[in-house]
Amino acid sequence: MQPSGERVTYTDVGAVCQDTYLLLRAGETERGALYKAAVEQLGARGPIAHAAQEEWKSRLAVRIARHGLREVVRELSRHGVKTADRARAWTEPNLVRPHSDRDFELLLTWLDLPIQPTFGYATMLRRALYQASAEIGEQLEEAASVADMVALQRDGMLSLEVKRAGFR
Repeated sequence: MQPSGERVTYTDVGAVCQDTYLLLRAGETERGALYKAAVEQLGARGPIAHAAQEEWKSRLAVRIARHGLREVVRELSRHGVKTADRARAWTEPNLVRPHSDRDFELLLTWLDLPIQPTFGYATMLRRALYQASAEIGEQLEEAASVADMVALQRDGMLSLEVKRAGFR
């Protein structure tokens, strides 16, 4: 049994062993729920940030559909995008933006979008996502600290309730 504060963590699949319990989410994916929580956390700016996300992602998806992934990767690479091979992943709704600021700027320019405000909204959304993830982790840790671990070991499952709506 891990000490308090170290029970709820992200880990590689290969690190899962006996006496490791997986936290599963019923319904939508954790990423989807965290993304929604991040958008909500931004208040009135949330829908604007989400719309900016949809705009650049849909433009990228259209180019991939029209020209094929190989050609898009080739063009992005020619424009200086170092992680161009991640182009398809960037169209996923829950991946907020490329990790590299420079790659994101070059991508937006290649998509004929002004860097701002899209860059700023995506960065703000990414920060909100990290914050929401940390808050949920803390709340799950709190719930685990008062949970009946004997019931978990006996039944093989346990429901943890947290303060944020949509998570348990």
